[in-house]
Amino acid sequence: MDDSEEEEETSVAELMFELLALDDILFDEPIFRAIYLDYRHRSNLGTAVNDQQYVGHEDESWRLTAIDLLTDKYLLSKNWKERHKIHVKRESEALKDALEEAVDILKERRVDRMIKDRQETLKTSDEIGVMATLQEIIQLSEAKKKLAKKTGRVIVG
Repeated sequence: MDDSEEEEETSVAELMFELLALDDILFDEPIFRAIYLDYRHRSNLGTAVNDQQYVGHEDESWRLTAIDLLTDKYLLSKNWKERHKIHVKRESEALKDALEEAVDILKERRVDRMIKDRQETLKTSDEIGVMATLQEIIQLSEAKKKLAKKTGRVIVG
């Protein structure tokens, strides 16, 4: 990186929410959806958003969810590297790739549900509606193939 380039630090939440917003993806789980929409709303208003707003939230389910998401599940002993000379790749080292893959998988599942919804509407559509719905299913199937290629998942059917 040369002097003209500046590396901007982005939090995991900012990156994840940015990736979700690109395709206007929402969570199905109500608590995740509510927290995400609150974060997006505050962010769109230009308000600084930090974890303490959620850890100290008045709603207990928000607090518990935030604490669960922010707390490390495991603590790795320093002895692995210092004494045993074994480097264990930390989650933070692969976080960006893992996050992008997780968001792509989420998008792929959403596209799957959209395809199933369109297939259900085919059952009650008239002739013109059938053609339009089939066109949507084709477009959604193409999007699903692209997402599956990115995630390395196999499409059956």
